[in-house]
Amino acid sequence: WECIEAFSKTSLPVLWWVHDSRIGYENYLRYVLPETIGENILLYCGGDYAQKVITEYRPLYPASILLYGVEDFSSQIPKTVDRKYWNLPEDKMLFANIGQITQRKGQDILVKAIHLMPKEILQNCVFIFVGTVIDRGIYKSINELQEVYPQNIVYIKQMPYDLLKEFYRE
Repeated sequence: WECIEAFSKTSLPVLWWVHDSRIGYENYLRYVLPETIGENILLYCGGDYAQKVITEYRPLYPASILLYGVEDFSSQIPKTVDRKYWNLPEDKMLFANIGQITQRKGQDILVKAIHLMPKEILQNCVFIFVGTVIDRGIYKSINELQEVYPQNIVYIKQMPYDLLKEFYRE
């Protein structure tokens, strides 16, 4: 936002892509974002949700949508590892939450949802949390869940990008 504020005073064309959640505006951005931006700033949002939120907090910003997608690289990745590499069973459905362990990534909500699942469904699933710990409370709740369901909950601190692509494929 500081760069956008500075660039707004120039004629340099700038593409600004935002994808912040509502909580980002409630807790911080609404207090620091300038009320208007220069005509040289082309503001794009990562989707309908991001556009709705920014226009709610900054109605004078002309916000368009610029969707992005991740190329389906699954068929292009050599299979050097498979589920066994991470000790993941072949006969269970895998669900992964990948990103820093923090409230805005929703692991706290996922942990609560897993606690509410019927045991017969839960036993056919493995939930994998991948990410560096930022919020110790959420990390503790993942560990506690893992103690209750050791065969169904996996925590992986982090992994290199090439390995992460193989993880996605699996």
